[in-house]
Amino acid sequence: MRRLYDGKIVPYENFFNDILEPLFYEALAEDRSVNEDYYSRFRCKIPFLNGGLFEPIQNYNWVSTDLRIENDVFGGILEAFDEFNFTIKEDEPLEREVAVDPEMLGKVFENLLDVTDRKSKGAFYTPRDIVHYMCQQSLIGYLANHTSIPREDLERFIRRGDVALGMTIHMQENGGRDEAWARDARFTLPESIRSHYAEIDGLLCSIRVVDPAVGSGAFPVGMMNEIVKARSILTPFFAREGGDRSVYELKRQAIEHSLYGVDIDSSAVDITKLRFWLSLIVDEENIETIRPLPNLDHRIMCGDSLVDEFEGVRLFDEGLLGDPGDDPEILTAPIDARIEELGEELHRILTGAGEGDSARIRREIARLERKRKEVLAGPRSTARQMTFDQAASLRVRESRRKLRELKRYQRLFFNEQSRARKNEYRDAIERLEWDLIEETLKEAGNTDACRDLVLYRKNRAKPFFLWKLYFSEAFLHPNPGFDVVIANPPYVRQESIKEQKAYFKDHYRVYQGTADLYVYFVERGVSLLASGGVFTYILPNKWMRANYGRPLRAWLKEQRIEEIIDFGDLPVFTSATTYPCILRIGTGPPRERFDAVQVETLDYTDLTDYVKAHSYPVNQTYLDDGGWPLVDERTQALLEKVKAAGVPLGEYVGGKIYYGIKTGLNKAFVIDEETRARLIAEDPKSAEVIRPFLAGREVKRYLTPSPTRYLILFEKGWTNRNSGSTPDKWNWLKSTYPAIASHLEPFTESGEKRYDKGDYRWELRACDYYQEFEKPKIIVPAIVRKGSYAYDERSAYSNDKTSIIPCSDIYLLGILNSKVADFVVHLISSTKRGGYYEYKPMY
Repeated sequence: MRRLYDGKIVPYENFFNDILEPLFYEALAEDRSVNEDYYSRFRCKIPFLNGGLFEPIQNYNWVSTDLRIENDVFGGILEAFDEFNFTIKEDEPLEREVAVDPEMLGKVFENLLDVTDRKSKGAFYTPRDIVHYMCQQSLIGYLANHTSIPREDLERFIRRGDVALGMTIHMQENGGRDEAWARDARFTLPESIRSHYAEIDGLLCSIRVVDPAVGSGAFPVGMMNEIVKARSILTPFFAREGGDRSVYELKRQAIEHSLYGVDIDSSAVDITKLRFWLSLIVDEENIETIRPLPNLDHRIMCGDSLVDEFEGVRLFDEGLLGDPGDDPEILTAPIDARIEELGEELHRILTGAGEGDSARIRREIARLERKRKEVLAGPRSTARQMTFDQAASLRVRESRRKLRELKRYQRLFFNEQSRARKNEYRDAIERLEWDLIEETLKEAGNTDACRDLVLYRKNRAKPFFLWKLYFSEAFLHPNPGFDVVIANPPYVRQESIKEQKAYFKDHYRVYQGTADLYVYFVERGVSLLASGGVFTYILPNKWMRANYGRPLRAWLKEQRIEEIIDFGDLPVFTSATTYPCILRIGTGPPRERFDAVQVETLDYTDLTDYVKAHSYPVNQTYLDDGGWPLVDERTQALLEKVKAAGVPLGEYVGGKIYYGIKTGLNKAFVIDEETRARLIAEDPKSAEVIRPFLAGREVKRYLTPSPTRYLILFEKGWTNRNSGSTPDKWNWLKSTYPAIASHLEPFTESGEKRYDKGDYRWELRACDYYQEFEKPKIIVPAIVRKGSYAYDERSAYSNDKTSIIPCSDIYLLGILNSKVADFVVHLISSTKRGGYYEYKPMY
């Protein structure tokens, strides 16, 4: 690229128009194998890469569009690139080079989003060591569930098998001499692996993995690397069987048959595809004959993973995935299989990976296509009329035929190189998908939904994702579903998903009105699992203790939890405060105990070793829907003993535990002593609506609070109760409390816009317990290291960083400030960075 920019290959006027666009949209995107990849415009050889990577987006006409970008822009970019040592190898955590690898793309994806967009999408890049751990444990769990091999042997195989492979290669290079280390268990594969190598390889070859929130592709790429590494370890056992087991071929097989991903963000989909393509290129053994990349459009897809309906209507008849019965399409299965075999053989010939007569193979494929059509046509019925059941059966057969046709086109599309044929296949796939959707709606009599979907079809937009249609091969399997569901679901707050809540309420058992988006990804992920599958997510740990996690906790108690690793307040994500945990779930009945780890430092050499050293069992029977403390059985028993010794605080005080006040505009409603004095001096009546006001940091353990700030208090409904039938409420307020109105007037616009207001901009939000602040009460800051309960008799109000308990029970104050109370709260409440805990009414 530097030589192109410096004009050492061909002269140019504008670098973008004369060099970059022809390079990307023509040189790298069009097959010139008949001319040995010679590109006349640049007078040199440039390989055809395929894969859709360099195809113009949305039919952008680069030839006729005059888009001018100054050359100096690219000069600066190339100078920045020159500062780095680039590699296309995605290293494991212990094998890092001082280089920029494709992992960088994940960070680029995160930083391409501005702060607002990042918060709305909840996109945060998962660190490499955590990806490595989650992928390895998912693969170990999958193999353990489908073989009788001891788990510890599978762990040695997946985690350390590459060491054994290296030693085996070393021994082969030294004439096969039996050296002492060759008998050392640390350097050899367990007997159970060696004796079941074919079974393991078959499972690795057929595994189905999906990431329903693919982001920048960290997990699919990580799973690919683990699958390929494991199969490479087994390659020496296949030495006599022949066949291509190069790393490149194993990666391509994994991408074509095993790896799936979905994301609502099209940029994430593109970056994931790019990482897959880069991972293939790095293992291309002959740089002179680079093979074209596969097309990943139907493996990594854009869509809403959580929505599979449109306006309350099911869009795909899942019955089509069942037993086809006497469907004539089943008669073409052998023909389809042979066409697919010939297609793969033709691909190998065209890419230089094999030898043969391509013309003969094309003729044979054409002959089989004709035969296939003849079989499908079959003998036609001479009956003039059909019964309703016969007509319905015919429609089902036709839909099943289209579903099979869809899968056939997707298989052909994966390896197709011709741009014309790719467009043909792409159009056919899209047409068949929409046909199946429309036929499902017509069968159900939903003609209105059919009409509404016409616009989406015209614009090629899909506000849903039909898992069992778009990834139907995973659900047509004898064990339908995915073997591994792995993800870092988006961290989107519940305030940002208001429009989706009605759908979630109707379709998800884990629904709670204030639940964040990731909660629904948990239920969706588990629903995608095949029998014996493994679910592995990294997600916020708030669900274990927050009120909104109650339905999720109740639902999880019905699942087979395998492991929870809680990182507490550790900064796992450097760009966000997320308090993450790893949750691993299997299929089958719940276990009495699952493994848990409280990670106390990120300064570990290997996360797996850390987990093994610090893991302890948690008895699930002790866990209730109110909150999950991840503690060992001894601590759990002590907690249960404390709980049994008395009554819950909420019950003791009759449910009267309240949050402090949120004004939504503190600079208007919260004033200091000087402002209070001035307002009262200007108008003595001002004192009637000014109250002492405490912030959380002003509340100290046992000490009587001394407010230094004050609250201007007009509660919701106050104006209408006191102004009578006066039409102009603001003028009435100005005449009744002139000093207060004058103080609030500069905040007119911001007061009107705020969410937390009453009937008018000068009123606070609705609250049923304002009067409770006037009474004697116990106050506690919301976020502290230990209980800091104080007693107030001065009718002070307090902000939303506090909670209050209206009562005059001084004895209760002592109990709440005790070490026993802290012991309980620290186990059931959420943690914050720096050793802080949440002391809130929900706990």
